[in-house]
Amino acid sequence: MVVDKKIELEIKHLKDYPEWHFLSEEDLLTKTIEIYFDLKDAKRYCKKDQKVIKVPNPNVFKIASKIMLARGISKIVSDKQLISL
Repeated sequence: MVVDKKIELEIKHLKDYPEWHFLSEEDLLTKTIEIYFDLKDAKRYCKKDQKVIKVPNPNVFKIASKIMLARGISKIVSDKQLISL
């Protein structure tokens, strides 16, 4: 997972990912976070003002789903999957 230096989630809209442009306009406006399964890929996309956090237990997303939904984050984007909270 890539976060900024203040350990804030890197939130993007689904429209920022070109591979999901076939979805409806309403779906493209949903807020998402992106996760990577490979640490090397995450570091490759990490900018200087960001850092990579390794999440060893994927159940963390289940536990934090209420908090993420309260912030407006309703989807998780990974390689070629779109996961709804």
